[in-house]
Amino acid sequence: MRTIYLLSMVFLLSGCVSLKDRAGKFLKANPDYLAEQCALNFPPKFQIVEGKTRVDTLREILPGVEIPCPEVKDSVGTMIKNKVKCPDQQIQTVWKTRVDTLKVENTANIIRLQSEILQWQAKNKDLQKGMQWRNWTLGVLAIFLVLTFIIKR
Repeated sequence: MRTIYLLSMVFLLSGCVSLKDRAGKFLKANPDYLAEQCALNFPPKFQIVEGKTRVDTLREILPGVEIPCPEVKDSVGTMIKNKVKCPDQQIQTVWKTRVDTLKVENTANIIRLQSEILQWQAKNKDLQKGMQWRNWTLGVLAIFLVLTFIIKR
């Protein structure tokens, strides 16, 4: 009876100790399941940051062309060929460009870091309590030493 009890306790305790190891082996053997669970429990957060709009302008000036006019007779009767210069043409092309930024927040890492912060804050609080007791102890010890020094004189 005693051996059955001891064996059952060893079996139960070994199951508790190796639970983390078994989970690690299962997740290494099934990475798709791990990816699915991470996607469900820690979805990424997307944020679009709009960039500045940049305006580029290109101006081209095309010189005017001389166009011949119909021939005309002057007062003497000779034929004159006149040419007319067209005004310069200005062509303006405008490009508006904007580059937006897509920020993807890794929520799994944020949750991990937040839990680490909480752990460190708890450790810090414990250390501060220890420091208070140490300060009180040193203060009482200093008062005791001063009083004993004064009494011996």
